[in-house]
Amino acid sequence: MVLESSAAAHALKVFSVNGVRDVMVRLGAAFHAETGDEVHFTFGTIGVLQNRMSAGDLPDVLVAMAAAMSRAEEQGLIDNNASVEVGRTGLGLAVKEGTAPLPDVSTSSGLRDTLLRARSLAYTDPQTGAASGVAFAEMLADMGITDAVKDKAVLVSGGPVGEVVAQGRAELGVQQVTELLPIKGIALLGSLPPEQQRVTVYQAAVVLRCTKPKLAAAFLKYVTSCKVKPAFTDAGFGRY
Repeated sequence: MVLESSAAAHALKVFSVNGVRDVMVRLGAAFHAETGDEVHFTFGTIGVLQNRMSAGDLPDVLVAMAAAMSRAEEQGLIDNNASVEVGRTGLGLAVKEGTAPLPDVSTSSGLRDTLLRARSLAYTDPQTGAASGVAFAEMLADMGITDAVKDKAVLVSGGPVGEVVAQGRAELGVQQVTELLPIKGIALLGSLPPEQQRVTVYQAAVVLRCTKPKLAAAFLKYVTSCKVKPAFTDAGFGRY
């Protein structure tokens, strides 16, 4: 599903993947308060956003995973080497709040046992192109347990995996830490082993045919400035 805020025609148009939704909404509001310029966000999986752009619906600013930004360069949507990093995050695992004892996923063996023992496992469908779904599928393949967990997978086509866990529809949920943190009713497990962790780097760039290049450049400068770094830290972004 694509979520859109109401905005006037003069507002800056930003397409962003879901992995940075919460922090971008907060920064958009802060940017508006500081400059008076309104930001209109469209959020979705990269597959949904790419379909809209292919149909001619172009934003002023694109925020997506590094790999998707590289594809946008190849398609002539943004200048080569124009993308700047806004934040990076890793995969997180969550269980329903109140679960005890919490599984230990700090070691490779502990993570493997947790995934194999879970009765049901929710994650974003990799077919959507979403970073967390693709990364988790790669992790399962590297661990050699793809077939062992496929029958208990609860694939989410879009939106918060954490809500599926909070509602009791899956015992374990996997998504970006930044997407799990805002969800109430779940408990995040500890950090994954470095050998299994998958890091996603998010970047932003001004789209070449944007209608508001000066405003787009100002917004890009704002969301990558030092003064907003605490907002990214609070949202679960960091160095991996």
